[in-house]
Amino acid sequence: MMKLCIIYVLQITYFMMCAIQPVSSTGSHRNGHLKPLGSHAAVKRPVKVLDGFPSPQEFYMDYVYSSVPVVFKDGARRSSAFSKWTDEYLMNLPESRETFVDVENKKVENRSLDGTTMSFEDFVKQYKKLDSYLVTDVPDFLGKDIVVPPPLLCEPVLKTVVSMVMWFSSGGTKSVIHNDDVENINCIFSGSKEFLFMNVTKYRNQIVFDHPEGSYMGTNVESVDFDKYPEFEDMEYYYASASAGDCIYIPYKWIHQVNSIDRNIAVNLWFEHRTDLTPTSDSCGTISPDTTLADIEIYEPPEQVDDILTKVILFMLQSQDGNEDNFIEFVNTLDDYQGMEWTNDALVAAKGFFKFADKDNDAQLTVQDVNLLKPVS
Repeated sequence: MMKLCIIYVLQITYFMMCAIQPVSSTGSHRNGHLKPLGSHAAVKRPVKVLDGFPSPQEFYMDYVYSSVPVVFKDGARRSSAFSKWTDEYLMNLPESRETFVDVENKKVENRSLDGTTMSFEDFVKQYKKLDSYLVTDVPDFLGKDIVVPPPLLCEPVLKTVVSMVMWFSSGGTKSVIHNDDVENINCIFSGSKEFLFMNVTKYRNQIVFDHPEGSYMGTNVESVDFDKYPEFEDMEYYYASASAGDCIYIPYKWIHQVNSIDRNIAVNLWFEHRTDLTPTSDSCGTISPDTTLADIEIYEPPEQVDDILTKVILFMLQSQDGNEDNFIEFVNTLDDYQGMEWTNDALVAAKGFFKFADKDNDAQLTVQDVNLLKPVS
């Protein structure tokens, strides 16, 4: 009996040790666990720095098409905003009292919180005391103080600019880990910013946003939990520090996180990711190097149908030859639609849909098939 008791106690002890064992291998014993993002990264590659700007053609060929971030040293010094934008100048402009701007209520970005709206003048008066930062479309009355970066001084490129955004704080802001569906040139007029980049090509499948609706991660960037977010433990980062007077190019879809230091004012230009755009001296035309944000118009893409099924039905209604080959070719045009990539499995599914939707069995998808389709109850 005693022997059986000893065996029983040993078994219980063994299972308790097994249950406890995983705790010793959790993130708490791993370098960088619960510390700022990238603070203990084994690999942190410097982002390339250029003196000034390349031409539009060089910019697209060397950086946009190659998807490579780059810092343009002293690129923002060309704008009068670099020297003019003191607090006194900004708050004393007559338009600052009449212009209302969007303000985020925490310097450590939290996208679940609602923002605040106030006059630009009130923000400039208070921002040094606030745990908040301004992020808003560049006010119209300030656009004249910002010269368009030379890589964008090309007629077809300017037509792709979709947004111009101003960021303003007393420093200490920290963004979430995120990416953007557009290209981005960010110019800094006061303070400095630190950028951590994660190569979207290398980590496309490793990093899965837990907030896909906003293309961002919910992790606390000041204390990254490797148990919950193990993908960041052995990440290879690119690092860039951009000071007042510099601009930086952030490629389409590159995952990044940004920290701001000291009184901080920056403006970014978001422009469409276009693989069919090749700037040349002929296509760019002659645009004045003094062109400012006040001189350009925001590009508004044509309204798109957001629902893929609706697009398919439109294909069936409008197609002159809705055979299977043309339908599959149409499906291929939906590649990367809203971040989705069509795989071979998706194409097999598309062929299955073709057979299902071809209700009259004439090997064509037509308006007759649309009329025969009935909703599934």
